[in-house]
Amino acid sequence: MVTKSSKPIYGIGIDTGGTYTDAVLFDLRERQVICVSKRPTIHHRLERSIVQALDDIFPVGNAKSLRKIAFSTTLATNAITEGRMSRVGLIVIGQVKPFDAPVVLVRYVEGGHDHLGKEVLPLNVEQIVDAVNSFKGYVDAYAIAASGSIENPTHEQVAAKAIELVDRKPVVCSCDVSSKSGIRKRATTAVLHASLMPVIQRFVSQVNQLQKDRLLTADMRIIRGDATADDLTKAVALAASTVASGPAATAYFGAKSTAAKLAMVVDIGGTTTDITFI
Repeated sequence: MVTKSSKPIYGIGIDTGGTYTDAVLFDLRERQVICVSKRPTIHHRLERSIVQALDDIFPVGNAKSLRKIAFSTTLATNAITEGRMSRVGLIVIGQVKPFDAPVVLVRYVEGGHDHLGKEVLPLNVEQIVDAVNSFKGYVDAYAIAASGSIENPTHEQVAAKAIELVDRKPVVCSCDVSSKSGIRKRATTAVLHASLMPVIQRFVSQVNQLQKDRLLTADMRIIRGDATADDLTKAVALAASTVASGPAATAYFGAKSTAAKLAMVVDIGGTTTDITFI
């Protein structure tokens, strides 16, 4: 007779790559792999690839025994490698000299704070609205960088709300993704996250629907490029953190399988080859 405590508890690992989607069913009690699946990645319907792989390893109806699902993906990495990053419009707030940034359009508006967080100029919301209206149709996401925002993020937060009211596209504030004091570095970091946010947002929305349909009880996480895990909402807000997600998962667990002090893990994928020293 099988007691309640001896019933299997499962975890699933899913890697969505540029060529294939791989899934692994893992017994969390026995610490062993039960079965695996490999399916071609359907780029315009990522959830279909995931469902096909899940059907191979985990039949519908077993949701109660499933506790964790960890996703890794090379979607962000491949978007950068293949030049498929989203178009970004950058709004810079404050008395800042113009600088180059990897964006489609940029606009400088009045506002900003000093290094103590004191307002230098009131935020000119009208200039922001004008900028967004001129960006519409040319950008897929927005990045905002204001002077002094690491001390006082108010102007970036107000600007983000204004953008959302005019054009409902993803918005990234530099104060949320970087603590660097230089506005150029923060702006570039915000732009990188914004350029990848639509890619990860599409992926997460499809995964969320999958959870509603069949994976109700599972704790779902996405592996970051540093091999830690984020929940789905945070992964969208910090989209660039998923760069090298797949190779990080491979490297982390590959290194754990050796007793050596130095490990080299090679991940040869359909789009990129990644080498990690640990």
